[in-house]
Amino acid sequence: GLYTIIVTQAFGPMCLLGYCVTHTDGIEGIGFDKWIDGFQSKGFSYIGTGVLSLLFMVLFIANGIYVLNRDMQETAKIVELYKMFNVVAKERSRPDLRPHQRWLWIGAIINVWCF
Repeated sequence: GLYTIIVTQAFGPMCLLGYCVTHTDGIEGIGFDKWIDGFQSKGFSYIGTGVLSLLFMVLFIANGIYVLNRDMQETAKIVELYKMFNVVAKERSRPDLRPHQRWLWIGAIINVWCF
């Protein structure tokens, strides 16, 4: 993930610079509003756009995988804590210390609702 971010930050500005250099009207302006026939199918900006879109897709997928892995680890920790508190409550014969699993489900439903 980190290398992809570094590559995107290194090549993204160069792609934009390449577009600006090839599509400028000198000092008058950058030329974003100027139509050049056929520039969608050839040239540096076309290739740069494809490379940038591919890198951004890879970044979004890598971020999604990272978030899912982190969420699975946190869920495993919560389940482990739940089991540990249950054991402690049984050992001490204190049912009032026993955690209620319904609050875990309510929290999950609220988190899904917020998305």
